[in-house]
Amino acid sequence: MRLSTNVISAGQTDKGHVRKGNEDAFLDAPQRGLWAVADGMGGHSAGDVASKMIVERLAGLPGFDSAADYVDAVDAVLEKSTVTCCNSRASARCR
Repeated sequence: MRLSTNVISAGQTDKGHVRKGNEDAFLDAPQRGLWAVADGMGGHSAGDVASKMIVERLAGLPGFDSAADYVDAVDAVLEKSTVTCCNSRASARCR
């Protein structure tokens, strides 16, 4: 699926005042019509792992012919990422 108009976008995150590192991740892919912000949920362990996982999986999605197929694929990525994080050996870090 391609956008019929030109879109210019940018993304930036900030670690905030609590964490030493930035646990957030973002995807800025206007040519594909895909933007995402994954909040690392400060206060929870391994937020950086979960947010990076989701953004990488979304970035790896192929192109689709319809918006409905795109939405279904994004939904599947989000669900699979949640299950992976919660069921991984590092799940103690994700809780």
